[in-house]
Amino acid sequence: MFAVRKGSGGMIRIVLMCFFLVFNTILDIKTKKLPTTILVCFCPIGIIVNFFQPEYSGKELALGAVVGLVLLVVSYVASGQIGSGDGILFVVTGLFIGGINNFCLLLWASVLCAVFAGVLLITKKVTGKDRIPFVPFVLISYLGQVIL
Repeated sequence: MFAVRKGSGGMIRIVLMCFFLVFNTILDIKTKKLPTTILVCFCPIGIIVNFFQPEYSGKELALGAVVGLVLLVVSYVASGQIGSGDGILFVVTGLFIGGINNFCLLLWASVLCAVFAGVLLITKKVTGKDRIPFVPFVLISYLGQVIL
C-alpha cells in the first residue's frame, strides 16, 4: 500500500502534489494533452522540497523518476497510444513520492482507468479508438492513498 510519510514536509509534499495533479487533471480533461513545459517546471520543485524536507533518499527519488521514464519508453514503443505527457507526469510524481509510491500510484490509476474504460465500452459510450484522460485517475488514486 502507498505510504505517505506525514512529517512536516509530508504535508507540504501532499499539498504540492494535489495542486499539480488537480491542475493537470483540468488540462487533461479539457484538452486531452499535458504541456511538457508545465510538467517539467514541477521537476525542480519536487527536488527542492526533498532537499529542505528530506523524506526520501536520492535513490528513492531516482527510482520514482524511472517509473515515468519507463512509461515514456512504452509510449514511444506503443506509437503514442499512451501519451508521453503521462510519462513525464510520472517522472514528476516520482520526484515527489519516490519509487515504490510512484509505482503504486501508477498501478492504482491504471486499474481505475481500466475499470472506467470497461464500463464505457460495455455501455457503448466510447469505442476502442477513443482517448480517455488518465490524470483524473492519478489524482483519485493519490487522494485515496493519502486518505487511507
